[in-house]
Amino acid sequence: MRPNFKPRLVNGPFGDPAVYLEFLRERRAFLFDLGDLRPLTNRELLKISHVFVSHTHVDHFIGFDHLLRISLGRQKQIVLFGPNGIIDNVEGKLRGYTWNLVENYVESLSIKVYQVEEKEIEVAKFSCRERFKRQHLDAVSKSDSLLLDEPSLTVCCTFVNHLIPVLAFSFEEKYHINVKKNELEKRNWPPGPWLAELKQAIYENKPDDWIIQVRSPRTPAQVLAEVPLGELRHTLVMYTAGQKISYVTDMLFEPESVQRVIELVSKSNLLYIEACFLEEDREIASEKYHLTAAQAGYIAGKAKVQNFKLFHFSPKYKGREIELIEEARDAYKKSLEK
Repeated sequence: MRPNFKPRLVNGPFGDPAVYLEFLRERRAFLFDLGDLRPLTNRELLKISHVFVSHTHVDHFIGFDHLLRISLGRQKQIVLFGPNGIIDNVEGKLRGYTWNLVENYVESLSIKVYQVEEKEIEVAKFSCRERFKRQHLDAVSKSDSLLLDEPSLTVCCTFVNHLIPVLAFSFEEKYHINVKKNELEKRNWPPGPWLAELKQAIYENKPDDWIIQVRSPRTPAQVLAEVPLGELRHTLVMYTAGQKISYVTDMLFEPESVQRVIELVSKSNLLYIEACFLEEDREIASEKYHLTAAQAGYIAGKAKVQNFKLFHFSPKYKGREIELIEEARDAYKKSLEK
């Protein structure tokens, strides 16, 4: 299976938290947390359509200004999700600057902010042309963990305890569409952008009589064939489970938060999870409302994730990274066996 999404830590395990999730077949990306974003190129930053903020401690939110600076003067909307207070936090950032010349911009940036609470989601919009004044939008009812529901993917969340409510996130591709290469070869059809159009039509549940035009990438104006979607559904593609990528940071190891996270990230292909301390410093981790590497490994095992990647190491462990990784792996294996 060729993946549709490529996640990576923006910074190393000792750097600010941020995971960049690139869409490989679209000019688009999601971002989980807004730590230091300087390692990302301008091109990568401009692909970001959605940002999911766990909380607004400085190491998780300092990158907002950098993303804003690169996005100004562009015709685009950034959608941002975060916990209670995020609308005020975004407004505070924007009010820190003077916007008297933005009416002259040919293209205008807007930022739509969803503030996630237990029972509802408050919504506000900040538009560059309006000097980023807060515009209140209708609140959205929240009955479960679902934040975002698109034809091909979902993003869900849950709350964990860091002395403040912090959001953990899980991104999931609903299913993965694979093209049968042998069928392409039989029909002498070249791969190309038309395959992305085919997949999007399937994700959007278009009717069987929806026509897909087969085109060559070398001569896109030439239509090689026009085929009903129903035929291609049954002959050209097959379906497999989609990718699931989860992100957990800044949480106390307590029964309620642990159970919530296990349910959220269950059977993830890849889990990004913080591991600030070694088990030898478990008391310090508890006092600071963070996880040890052993606790991170335990959660990963109980959730039966395929793979996990640690981050958010305390700087006190510089040169001891292997100890954190090995401690988490041992705990992962033990919790899988139980």
